[in-house]
Amino acid sequence: MARPSDPNLTEQILAAARDMLASQGGKVQMRALAAKVGTTTPTIYTRFKTKEHLLAALKNDASRRLKETMSKETTFRDACRAYLSFAENNPYEYGLLFGSRSQRRTTESDLEALLAQLGNRIARDSGLAPDLARERAFQVWLVLHGASTTRLADKKASAWWPRVQAACIDACEALIATRGRK
Repeated sequence: MARPSDPNLTEQILAAARDMLASQGGKVQMRALAAKVGTTTPTIYTRFKTKEHLLAALKNDASRRLKETMSKETTFRDACRAYLSFAENNPYEYGLLFGSRSQRRTTESDLEALLAQLGNRIARDSGLAPDLARERAFQVWLVLHGASTTRLADKKASAWWPRVQAACIDACEALIATRGRK
C-alpha cells in the first residue's frame, strides 16, 4: 500500500530550500534537499518539475514576504527601513528577486507589482497624484535597491552601513516630499 501524501510537503520543501540557500551560499542541491526534508529526490520533482521551478517558487515566496514586510509598516520611512532589512537579512532570496542576470528570476511584471504597491503607499502617505507617485515609486526603488546591493556586496555590514541606511531613507523621503511642488 502506498504511503499517504503529506499535505505540508511543499511548504516543508520550500522552507528547507530557503534554509539551504542561506547555509550553502545561495545553492540548493536537490538530493541534499530531499534528505533534509526526509523524502526522495523523485518526490521533490513531483512537486517541482525542475530545479528552476523550485527557485521560481522560492522567488515568488520571497516577493510575497517582502511586500508583506513593507505593508505592515505604518510609515513610509519604516517601510523603506523594512525593505533594507529584508535584503540584509535574506541576501540569497533578495538575489533571487534582484540579483545578477544569472541569479535573478524577477520578471518585469513582478517588479511592476512591487512598484504599484510602493506607488499606492507613496500616494497615500504623501498626497502625490497617482501618476507622480508611480514615477516616484520607481525612483525610490532604485535608491533602496542601490543601498541594498551596496550592503550585500560585503559579507558583513561595514561601519558605514548605518550611515548609508539613514541617507538612503532620507533620500527616499526627499523624493516624495510635496512642499514646493505643484
